[in-house]
Amino acid sequence: MNRAPTAGGPGSAAPKLVAPGVPHDVAPRVAPVAAAPALGAVVRAFKAVTARAIRQAVAPEFAWQRNYYEQIIRDEEALDRIVRYILDNPARWSLDPEHPRADRTANLGTERVD
Repeated sequence: MNRAPTAGGPGSAAPKLVAPGVPHDVAPRVAPVAAAPALGAVVRAFKAVTARAIRQAVAPEFAWQRNYYEQIIRDEEALDRIVRYILDNPARWSLDPEHPRADRTANLGTERVD
């Protein structure tokens, strides 16, 4: 069996083995692909980076609320509802019991987007 250059040219990582009358490609060995990070790790990194930037730029007292709610968006109706919730949410922040200067006697309740 002879080794011939691949279509990639000399030094290509995937040699082409040539048996009498039948060419065969050999797939190159590649490093295994690392698994994607868990959603929690992505959220944690996002919160750390953005909190640092917000504190430095405009609000030294900025802090994220604890926890988060994840959801699979299955259709346009769900997407519209979630977008509406996100757009309306900043106006409600001063009423939220988690707000640093919130009136602790107010009962806003919690709204989950289902």
